[in-house]
Amino acid sequence: ELSLTAASKQKSWEEVKEMSRHGISFGSHTNSHPVLSVISEKEAQIEIAGSKKVIEEQTQKLVNTFAYPYGKVQDYNRDYIFKILKNEGFKYACSTNKGSEEFPLENPLELKRKGVSAYPYLFL
Repeated sequence: ELSLTAASKQKSWEEVKEMSRHGISFGSHTNSHPVLSVISEKEAQIEIAGSKKVIEEQTQKLVNTFAYPYGKVQDYNRDYIFKILKNEGFKYACSTNKGSEEFPLENPLELKRKGVSAYPYLFL
């Protein structure tokens, strides 16, 4: 079963690399999908930086976008998460806070989403 898991992971990364070569970009989402507001700043830094590093190593492309696990404002601590994201070189981060954006962006590290009512998991 271990080799099946390893083979599955390898196939997944090969698919990601192929998509990346054809212009699809990938953002970071943490290593293990924790609620960032309930872990320490150090743990959050490891989760965020680790995910970014793996994706960059696999795709050989810069990662500068992030999506918050769970995504609600109560799920991440603005004080230190924004600092971590800036220090790691992220330019944009997407939340699941409802709303829409206009330029200039009010806060590119806390982008809002607008859901499509017929499809509750589809966001614009």
